[in-house]
Amino acid sequence: PETGLSTPTSGGDADDEDIPPVGGTRCQGYYDVMGQWDPPFNCNAGVFLYCCGTCFYRFCCQFRQQRLDQTICSNYDTPIWANTGKPVATITEG
Repeated sequence: PETGLSTPTSGGDADDEDIPPVGGTRCQGYYDVMGQWDPPFNCNAGVFLYCCGTCFYRFCCQFRQQRLDQTICSNYDTPIWANTGKPVATITEG
């Protein structure tokens, strides 16, 4: 009889939401909204196995359906506005 409960099966689709990733996932390093580099980190603590959030603010979360598709993000290079150029030469009086 149909009970309405799903049971994990081996040999299922690799995208099956009932099977957590072995060892968790990795959030790639990125430049945040302030132009600061945030280094990559692993999501492997307890049930927090997925890289979630937004392209500019990433964190580890519990649910696969909330994970961030990091391939859509483009903030992996220094933002143009963060390049301040060379400092102005100082004038010294002699």
